Amino acid sequence: MRSTLARRATTVAAAAALIAGGVGIGTAVAAPTVGLVPAAGTTTPATSATKTVDNISVTKSVEGNAALKPGDTVTYKTVFSVTSIVDRYVSAITDVAPAGFTYVPSSAKVTAYHVSGGMQTDPVTATVDPASGAVSVSNPGGWIVSKPLGGSAKQLTLEVSYTVPANATAGTFDSGVTFKVNTWTGTQSFNPMGVFVTVTVPTSPGGGTNPGGGTTPGGGTTGGTGSSGLPFGSS
Repeated sequence: MRSTLARRATTVAAAAALIAGGVGIGTAVAAPTVGLVPAAGTTTPATSATKTVDNISVTKSVEGNAALKPGDTVTYKTVFSVTSIVDRYVSAITDVAPAGFTYVPSSAKVTAYHVSGGMQTDPVTATVDPASGAVSVSNPGGWIVSKPLGGSAKQLTLEVSYTVPANATAGTFDSGVTFKVNTWTGTQSFNPMGVFVTVTVPTSPGGGTNPGGGTTPGGGTTGGTGSSGLPFGSS
């Protein structure tokens, strides 16, 4: 009898630990990080990556050219789909760009399923975090993501554009995404995501480079990374 009670107690404790950790229902995470760089030795930075949690698959990619210069515009596209017949409702998405990249006003748009009209692309009101520059969109009722038997899949897509800052440091920089799902606990985070852009700072007359970490014609250096080693701008 005692051994039976002990086994039951152990089972309950283990289940509670799984729920607390978010297994199968999502895991709470810390605030997004920004300005991440690829690991040493990376030679061909990826411009698209796919990650999964439970039955949700998330693919983020750079639309168009990932080779950038200060002042250029870059667009990231994130697509949500499901791998089973269990529907999901995504209620919030936060796109995380490299530090210093600035959101292009009114560029955020969502392609989602509508009961009336089917799949539609609409502009959405975005919220920009003043500290990190991360761009968030939300729909409390949730955008449906589904894969019905014998029917058409309903994916969810977010597109967001940014401007590369004029004082950008040359380098290769990662990005990320976080999101919330109705009925799941906490925020799901793929940050970093492993989707990179490469910034090149043009050479100025006289052999130096523009501000943002390059050398000046006199041989000195300007700019550099911000505090905590972030690429451009402070932490």
